[in-house]
Parts: sequence; structure tokens; C-alpha cells
Amino acid sequence: MTTTIDTHYWNPNLKLSQKVNFSTKKINSQFELRTPILTKTLIKEILTDIKKQRDQYLCSTDIPTILDTIGQVTEQWLNPMYKGRILARKVLPTITGFSEEMIDTWGFGRFLSILKKENFPIFNKLNHEHYQEFSAHGDGYVRAYGTHQLTHSNPDPTLIGHICAGNIVGIGAIEIIMDKLIDAATWVKPPSEEPIFTALYAKSIAEIDPHLAYTIAVLPYESKHTEINDYLFSQSDLVRATGGELARRNLTALSKKYNTPVAGHWHKLSFITISREYLNKQARDIAELVSLDVSARDQQGCFSPHEIFVEQGGKISPQEFAKLLAEEMEITAKILPKGIKSGKMQI
Repeated sequence: MTTTIDTHYWNPNLKLSQKVNFSTKKINSQFELRTPILTKTLIKEILTDIKKQRDQYLCSTDIPTILDTIGQVTEQWLNPMYKGRILARKVLPTITGFSEEMIDTWGFGRFLSILKKENFPIFNKLNHEHYQEFSAHGDGYVRAYGTHQLTHSNPDPTLIGHICAGNIVGIGAIEIIMDKLIDAATWVKPPSEEPIFTALYAKSIAEIDPHLAYTIAVLPYESKHTEINDYLFSQSDLVRATGGELARRNLTALSKKYNTPVAGHWHKLSFITISREYLNKQARDIAELVSLDVSARDQQGCFSPHEIFVEQGGKISPQEFAKLLAEEMEITAKILPKGIKSGKMQI
């Protein structure tokens, strides 16, 4: 028996399934993906609804209530026996090329733990005026908003779009949550390399708070569909995007065409520097941390280091540190084994 997994999500009360054609793709003998063939007319209806849901529900719901929902959803996903996580664990390795351990341990166990309720010390709607100066946050400082090089300002957005890259499983969840903290409806274009998690996450929100979920639309469509791209940009107050150089060029052109700001996070190369002050009895601990950074996401993430610079003059030489790192890499490789795409990047 084949299980069908939807790559989309929108308010089921719209009953659009009667209007939409679907394509299916076999993953293996157990699973197939079902993807809607979207049109501008369908998307117009969906966006109209999520904005209406935003006005009727989100704008009248306080931040603590939203955080409670986020906390409950996160606790579900952090439970290895949660049905959504079990399903994702069975399917995502085949789709993405990451190992099951990488997806389950790093993608869900580590990455989604960021979304715990206690990690959002916010009790009112985010206000950009509170972040014009550096503000204390944990053991450091943060400035989330500034006046320098400011080209657009909209402290009360109605609709925010997200175009997600496929190298980070779970990124759609963070994008959705941030929008809800500023009372914005959300559309998300999931990546073709990883098309199911965002829809599964939206459905898990619906299990806890359907009305909050109805302010979200997950819209899988091909980037080459210019009519849909144009319409989504024309209707959005902001688009956040992650991707490579080609995505940057295409989305920047759309941003200029519709005067819709794009908060882009494009292709990056990362490196690690280790000063001699840490090349002492802490060196093995540092080597363990480096091995985790190097192994994470099979070096697909923008934070995944491809170079390590070790300062000379410490109690442990760079050559000795390299030996420690090799030993730790062997251990980490057993915990987070490489997938079939390890080390490959798309620029």
C-alpha cells in the first residue's frame, strides 16, 4: 500500500481540492508525493483567505497564546515518536540524500530545539523601535533593526513570503514562526530538493491551533513559473529568501520590479579560526565542536566550514590539533554519517 504525502498546505475549508489538478511522484515502494498544479487564480484565492484569517484571528490573538502553540508544536517534533517526525524520517533521506541520522539528530533534535518556547523571550508584538540600539539578550547583545542603509520600512506587514533553499531541513518552520510574532500572514515556497517538511509542519500547527495554521499557505511551484512569481511578489510586503547566485539575480529583479523588499541569504563560504589560547587542555573539546560543525548538513549549510585556520604558538601545535580533529571526526562520522550528497554545493 502506498502512502501519499502532500507537499502543500492551505486552509482545508477552502475545498480547493475540487479545483486543483495534482501530479504525483513515486519515492519508493511505500511513498509518493502529491503536488498541486498551481495557477495565479488559485493562489489569488489562497492569499485572500490567509490575509482574511490574519485580520480575523492573528491580529486579535496575543503573543503568549501564539508562543504556547509554538511550544506545543515544537515539543511534538522533538518527540522521536511523533507521527510527523516518523514520516519525515522515513522519506527525507531518500529525497534529500542526507542520512537518516543527520536528519533526525541534527535536523529535528538539534535544529528544532531552537524553537522551544523559552527561546522566545517575547511577550508583546515585536516593535522595531525597541531594537534601534543594542539590546541585552542572554549573555550577549543584539540589534535586530537599524537605520543605516534602510531602504524599506513596514513595522506592520500583512503578508510575508518565503522562498526556501533545500540544504537546511526545517528552515520553513523558523520562517513561519517569525511572521506570527509580527501578525503577518505567510506563504512559503518549499524547495524542490526538500518539498515535504514545511507542509508537515503547517499541519502540525493545525493539530494544535487550526486558526493559526489558516494564516499559512505552503505553495510548491516551479521557479520558472513567472506569472506566479510576479503575482506573489506584487501582493507581498516582504519576501525572505535563501538560495544561490541564480536565485539572487532572479529575485532581485522581481524585487525591483514590484518594489517589494527581499531579505536575502545567499550562497556563502564559511571558515573556522582557532586562536592559540584555546590550544591547551581544551583542545580536544574544541576539536569535537569543530567536527560537529564540519559534519553538519554534509557541508551544505552556509555555516558549514570548508577551511580551518589554527594559530601557532599554543601548547598544542596545529599539527597536533589536526590529529585530535581526525580522531573526533571518526567518532562524529558514526553519529552523523555522510549522505550521498556530502560535500557537494550548488552555487
